[in-house]
Amino acid sequence: EEERYNQDKKIQLKIDDLLITKDGTIGKIALIKDLPKKTTLNSGVFVTRPLMRSYNVDYFYWVLSSNVFRDFIDYHKNGSTILHLYQNVFERFVFLIPSHSEQQAIANYLDVKTQAIDKKVSLLEQKIETYKKLKRTLINQTITIGLNKNVPLKESGISWIGQIPQHWEVKRLKDFFKFSKGKNSSFYNQVYVNDSKNCGKYPVYSGQTENNGIMASINTFEYDYKNDVYLVTTVGAKAMEIKVVRGKFTLSQNCALIEYKKGKNSSKFNFYYLTQLFKEERKIIPTIMQPSLRIEDLDKYFLIVPPKSEQEEIAKYLDHKTTTIDAIVGNISKQIETLKQLRKTLINDVVTGKIKVVE
Repeated sequence: EEERYNQDKKIQLKIDDLLITKDGTIGKIALIKDLPKKTTLNSGVFVTRPLMRSYNVDYFYWVLSSNVFRDFIDYHKNGSTILHLYQNVFERFVFLIPSHSEQQAIANYLDVKTQAIDKKVSLLEQKIETYKKLKRTLINQTITIGLNKNVPLKESGISWIGQIPQHWEVKRLKDFFKFSKGKNSSFYNQVYVNDSKNCGKYPVYSGQTENNGIMASINTFEYDYKNDVYLVTTVGAKAMEIKVVRGKFTLSQNCALIEYKKGKNSSKFNFYYLTQLFKEERKIIPTIMQPSLRIEDLDKYFLIVPPKSEQEEIAKYLDHKTTTIDAIVGNISKQIETLKQLRKTLINDVVTGKIKVVE
């Protein structure tokens, strides 16, 4: 790295350098205020530095953080299949330049106001994590011990569960479920599902978790389930995410179906159990490995089986509790979005002069 650093002074980063990404997610910015060691410029980023004393880099940081710059980027990236911000395009960006003292006043004002908003957002995000942890703990304790905390216990033989009520059973997962992947999953790729002649109303599920796991909707289907079936992602950062699906649909790659065998009744308890099982399995995968779930892996898992009446009671209890927690998280998320929108509006209004900042 020392050799690269000495190649060209133009790529040697300095304090107050303003960095802008020019490839991929273009227009992301960073203002360097600390450089603990010698650092060079990446090829996907370019740097701006003032050519005149009247230019305040702190003020310019906020200009580039505003919708003024975002709208400029959006306008110039239209029609391009590869997102890239060219230097000659960036040089055409026009913005308001108040007096130097006013630029500094605006930068100071936005520093204080946005930090206050960011602090509120951070606290709310911590609240969300607390509620999510509460939800995980609630599900884990309830599906392993049940609602009666005073019943005699026995060892389950499953490391992450430990003890379970003495009258509960432990069965093999494969005795209750059959597992499968899409027969023609590789055929339903992005090119096929996004072709206008194939568009329709039947969802194509994939390993993605965005858009409720739906990659696209097409005019044909391979599966038709009147009852619930479980869909689980098999590869990637969100591997082992599980959801309930039914109706007519098709499977793309990186997902699998878990369906009840003939004679086995659907139970919401099992959905809660599988959700927790997959979370525990994710924990033991080394961070250097890409998480994955193979069909043969499912054969080795075990299922906790309380009496049917208890399964129904537990599921009803967890439905109520988790719905309440999800509603709280949803409300907090709305507060966060409101604050983030307020932050954007504030920045935009200040750098365009709609809000006057006193020097």
